Amino acid sequence: MWLTKDERKTLVFYYKEWNTRGNSSFLCKKPMDEGMDRRLRDQGLITTDISETENDIRVSLTPEGRRLGKIYSCSWWVWSGLWFAEYKDHWFWLILSFLGGIIGALLVNWLSFLLTKNSGC
Repeated sequence: MWLTKDERKTLVFYYKEWNTRGNSSFLCKKPMDEGMDRRLRDQGLITTDISETENDIRVSLTPEGRRLGKIYSCSWWVWSGLWFAEYKDHWFWLILSFLGGIIGALLVNWLSFLLTKNSGC
């Protein structure tokens, strides 16, 4: 699953907190961007519960959230594979359209050469 930059940073933060707490849920201050947490919850990466104190929430990572957190906390080379895996079919069309553009440009040059040669100019 490919996440946006802000979602990746938030998930890595949660993963590092989860990992330092001994692989269990942890208390966190209420996020400044609650939409980010909502998106991560909707994608099934984290679960949150309001704690007894008003200003804290309890965050738990789902198994998929732990897997992605571990991948995204590694180097760019490791987690860029997620982008390639998700958009693997797009590379085929990108290469095909690039080759089509080259062939189209050569065809236009060849036709313009023929038209100027036959017009006598």
